[in-house]
Amino acid sequence: MAQPINVGYVRWSSDAQEDGDSERRQRSSITKDAAHLGVTISHWIQDKGLSASSGENISKGELGRFLAEVRTGQVPRGSMLFLDEATRLTRLSPSKAMRILADLEDAGVTIRLSARGQSMTGDGLYELLGFLVESAAGHAFTKELGRKVHEAWLAKRDGARKAPGKEVLTSNTPYGIAAVGGTYAIGKGWSGRRYELHPQEAPVVVVLFEFARDGHSPRQIAIKLNEKNVPSPHASRGKKSKTGRCVWRTETIRDILRDRVYLDGSYQPCRGSSKTGKSKEGERVVGQYPVLLSEAGLWEAANAEISKRFSGRPAPHTSGAANLFTGLMKCAHCGGPISLRSGSDKGRIAALYCTNSRDGACAAIGSVHRHLVEAAVLHALADRLNPESILADLNRASKVVDHKATIERLGL
Repeated sequence: MAQPINVGYVRWSSDAQEDGDSERRQRSSITKDAAHLGVTISHWIQDKGLSASSGENISKGELGRFLAEVRTGQVPRGSMLFLDEATRLTRLSPSKAMRILADLEDAGVTIRLSARGQSMTGDGLYELLGFLVESAAGHAFTKELGRKVHEAWLAKRDGARKAPGKEVLTSNTPYGIAAVGGTYAIGKGWSGRRYELHPQEAPVVVVLFEFARDGHSPRQIAIKLNEKNVPSPHASRGKKSKTGRCVWRTETIRDILRDRVYLDGSYQPCRGSSKTGKSKEGERVVGQYPVLLSEAGLWEAANAEISKRFSGRPAPHTSGAANLFTGLMKCAHCGGPISLRSGSDKGRIAALYCTNSRDGACAAIGSVHRHLVEAAVLHALADRLNPESILADLNRASKVVDHKATIERLGL
């Protein structure tokens, strides 16, 4: 019989929490509690930037995969799931939270709330009730807070339409523009803030447009800025990169050159979020920000050159094939992301390359044909994996689909 395991789970919802102390605090709480019980955490799972209110940590995260293993009996009975607080597990409605608890109870898995020193096996009604009440309270609080924040944002946005530039909508400003001054009051937010040109960033924006007007491509501009170690938008604002280095990207240059905010200080109201996708809502509000480009015709001339450079080019060819290594490969020289250059009907072979190298921020040269890398990786996997075991696992997950052809196609 398999021995029970002790699993520590940590989760946070935003980049701000990741930059802060959330992970260390949760791990410390769980580790100390486990030591108090005389056990050690044998497995850690964590979900970065996944909300418990929307259930993303279950639908997309490591917690969801753990719960799937619980349901299929892969987690030994008597195992314990350590949480710092109950709401790290879920903020869903009580009915949905009950299903999670039922799965854990049926599998004989105990929930341990380290901050409270409380173990929950599902046998005690009050234990279950206490968990569900806390989950429901967290869910209701998040929903109500979101509603109030949304209403306040709509009111500010409507005010911007009536009097552009009078009120600062957000401190998350376009590159080259900053929100300054004002006072902050708890419960009321900022008042008296105003927009000004950023003293370090604004001159860089002017240079970008001048380079583009003079015939330089976005990629050439990115290379020049990286060679001169000009801080990128992320670096200038003190944001962190997953690779530890923020550099200028070709796509960043292109987005700045196309943005009309530098022409007329306009702002485009949008609906949605970066996670769910944004959609434009109404016309642009002109005059919300100070106009950055003082030279008449510079914005138009730069965009005319960019349009001329790309006019007449065929649409990029896409084969529709998935990149097996998306998000998995990093450059050995700089730690930057690896991108895929698609093949073409004219014989160009799909290849993998360092994105930083493309933009002049890495010494790596050249690219590697994708099919060669795929063949090497799949060959290595074939030596380490048991095809019959893979087939059995797939068939357990779905008895309807015949996965034998998939195994044969991968050459395992």
